[in-house]
Amino acid sequence: MKEVNKLKVLHFTKQLGFKIPGSQIFSSPKDLECIESSDRRYITKAISEMQPVFVDDTLYLNYTRDILMEEILEKEQRIIPTLLQEKIHKEYEIRVFFFDEKIWAIVTFDLSGNTDVRNMKTSDKKYIPYKLPSFVNEKIIALKNELGLNCGTIDFLKTKNDYYFLEINPVGQFGMVSKPCNYYLEEQMSLYILKNHEKK
Repeated sequence: MKEVNKLKVLHFTKQLGFKIPGSQIFSSPKDLECIESSDRRYITKAISEMQPVFVDDTLYLNYTRDILMEEILEKEQRIIPTLLQEKIHKEYEIRVFFFDEKIWAIVTFDLSGNTDVRNMKTSDKKYIPYKLPSFVNEKIIALKNELGLNCGTIDFLKTKNDYYFLEINPVGQFGMVSKPCNYYLEEQMSLYILKNHEKK
């Protein structure tokens, strides 16, 4: 699996013209003194890719969650470096799967108010196919070429006026995009593999 550096990706996507949430790395409350206002809402997530952890036959996963500035400021001990981002008030979330030069997108409507859609009940989600504007598609192609990726998934938040880039996953799991929208990406993958096998 090809790994990507989340911080470099955020930097490059900003250079491409994507909006990204205000971001700050901290390992102690003092690192956040540069933040002017504490009345904003924030989320916290891992800086790098996290592997699933098994303890006594129990699986532990890493999720994005809301965090209050007070929770951080009251800590006295140092913590592992953590990525803090301003919480964006979204209309909906978009997951994109790209493969070669093709792009498929799906909108997830959150009916529960949960920050991480992976941590929601199926009954609290609604999916519909989505057609991205051409300027977003062009930036996705530029990003995947810069990172040397042939496939992967990208998460966006859509506000009233903007698309906010969240992160890119180079693993390229497409089931969550394909099945709800009947994209039949399995067939696309099979045809691609068959075509390239015949060339050899």
